[in-house]
Amino acid sequence: MANVTTTPTQGNTIATVRDFPIGDVVTIFLGGLLALMTVGILTGGVSFTVDAMWLLPLATGVAAVVLGILSILNPDRSRLFSVGVMILGLFSFVFTATYIIDACSLEEPNLDGMLALAGAAAAGLIVQAVIPRPEAHEIEVPWGSDTLRRRSPVEVFTGWLQSITLGKFVLYVLLTFAAVVAMVPFLWMITNSLMTLGEVLNRALLPADPVNGVCNYVEAWNEANFSRYFFNSIVITLITITGLLVTSVLSAYAFARIDFIGRNTIFTLLLITLMIPESVTMIPNFLIITGNVPVIPSLADDSLAIVFDRNWLDTLTALTLPFMANAFSIFLLRQFFSTIPNELWEACRIDGGGHLRFLLQIVLPIARPAILTVTLLTFISAWNAFIWPLIVTRTDEWRPLMVGLYNFTQESGTQLHLLMAGSFITIFPILLLYFATQKAFTEGIATSGLKG
Repeated sequence: MANVTTTPTQGNTIATVRDFPIGDVVTIFLGGLLALMTVGILTGGVSFTVDAMWLLPLATGVAAVVLGILSILNPDRSRLFSVGVMILGLFSFVFTATYIIDACSLEEPNLDGMLALAGAAAAGLIVQAVIPRPEAHEIEVPWGSDTLRRRSPVEVFTGWLQSITLGKFVLYVLLTFAAVVAMVPFLWMITNSLMTLGEVLNRALLPADPVNGVCNYVEAWNEANFSRYFFNSIVITLITITGLLVTSVLSAYAFARIDFIGRNTIFTLLLITLMIPESVTMIPNFLIITGNVPVIPSLADDSLAIVFDRNWLDTLTALTLPFMANAFSIFLLRQFFSTIPNELWEACRIDGGGHLRFLLQIVLPIARPAILTVTLLTFISAWNAFIWPLIVTRTDEWRPLMVGLYNFTQESGTQLHLLMAGSFITIFPILLLYFATQKAFTEGIATSGLKG
C-alpha cells in the first residue's frame, strides 16, 4: 500500500510506502478457517455434543476476518486490531481445548478433524499478534517518475529475475540449503510428536493419524506434571530476568558513564570471567547454596568452612540467585551506554539532574533495543536450564520444564513420541518471544558494538 503526497516547492513526490501486510493476511486466513470449521461442527455429524457456546468461536472467526480487513484498510491501527483478535482467540482456544482434552481422555481417543483444525486456528489467532506489522516509511522520488507505478506480478517477477547475478544465485542456494538444514530437526520433532511410539521406533516418515496424534500433547502435559513445571519455569525465569537486569544495568552504567579509580582494571577482570566455563563455577556455586564456603576460616571449629543458618537446596533462591549477574550482559549494555552522546549528560546536569535521573529518564529509553536483547538471551538461558536445576532440586516443588522432560525416560525405554511433544511445548514460548522481539533483538546486537 502506498499513500502519495506532492511537495510542490521541491518538485518531488513524497510517498508513504508500507510493506505487504502478511500479518493481516494470516489473521484473515485463520479467522476464516475457524469460522468454517465451527460451521462444519454445528451442521455436520460430530462425535461429541454441540451446545450454543460454539457461537463463540464462530463469532471470533468472523470478527478476525473483519478486523483483518480493517487492518489492511487502516494500517495505522493494525497492531491494535491484532491484539483484539488475540484476546478473542484466547477465549476460543480455551473453549475448544476443553473438548480436545475430553476427546483425548478416552481410553481409545477419536479426535474429530474439524475440532482439531478449529483448535489450531484459535491458537493461531493468539500467535498472530507476534507477527510484525508493516511500518510506514517515506521515500522521495522525482516528479513524474514511474517508481511508484503499480506493476503486475509478471513484471515484478521478471525484474527480480533480471536483477539476479551469479553471485546472488550462489548465495541464495547456500542460504536455502542452510535454512533447510536448520529446519529439518524442528520438522522432525513435530512429525514425531504426532506419531505413536511404534511409528517413531519404526522410523516412519509421516504420522499415519496426525489428528489423533494431537492427543500426545495432552498426554505429555498430564503425565509429566507439566502444569507444575511450566509454572515453576515462568517464576524462575521472571525472577532471574528481573535480578539480572537490575545488576547489569547499574553495573554497565557505572563502567560506561562514571569515572572511578580502577574502572578499566575491574572491567578487564570482568571480561576475563567470560573465558571460565560454566562447569568450573558449578561446584563453588553449589558449595555456596549449601552453606559451605571453604575460602573463609570458621570460628566455630577447626574446619575451613562456614555453615550458614539456612540451606538453599530445593529452594527458589538456589535456582535464581547464582544467575542474577552475568558478565556478557554487563559488557553488552556497557557497549551500548558508551555510544550515548555526552551532550545529553551535560544537558541533564544543567537541568539539575544526577546519574539516577539520567539513567532512568534518558539512558534506559534510548537503550531499549539492548535491554530487550539482554532480556531475550536471559530468558533463553533461564528457560533452558537443566543441569543446575537437576543438581540443586530433590523434589518437584521447584523443578522447571527441562527437568520435567527427563520424566519421559523410564527403565523400559524413552517414550520418544511424548518426549517430542513435551519438547515442542517447552520451546514454543521461546519462539513466540523471539518473533515478538526479533527487530529489537537485531538492533540491539547491531548497535551495541559500535564503540569500544
